[in-house]
Amino acid sequence: MKIRMPVKNILRKLLKEQNITPYAFWKAIDVGQNTAYRLCNDPDSVPSKKIMDKILDAFGWLPGDYLVNEDDWNDWVSSLPLKEGQEILAQAESFKRKTPDGRLKKSDSEIIKLPYVAA
Repeated sequence: MKIRMPVKNILRKLLKEQNITPYAFWKAIDVGQNTAYRLCNDPDSVPSKKIMDKILDAFGWLPGDYLVNEDDWNDWVSSLPLKEGQEILAQAESFKRKTPDGRLKKSDSEIIKLPYVAA
């Protein structure tokens, strides 16, 4: 059973406000590339304590600066220009189709059934 997280991260918003690229964020916190980019682009991704400590050391941001409840996140997205809001929602949706290491999840619809052939 998967529990929906009522907490979302707004690292993307902070990075944009500070003119920091996801690449610079990745290099500054010194974690895996997939982890850094997932934190920047996936609002459902909540960093571990170790990563929170690295964010604090690199940028001085406390968890309350980049973690908000779902209603606040929805308010932020709806306040954006339509095109930008749609891009953020599309990117967030794409992460639901990926495993934590960035690979696409397998689904039954992608499996091609071949007829049994005797060798």
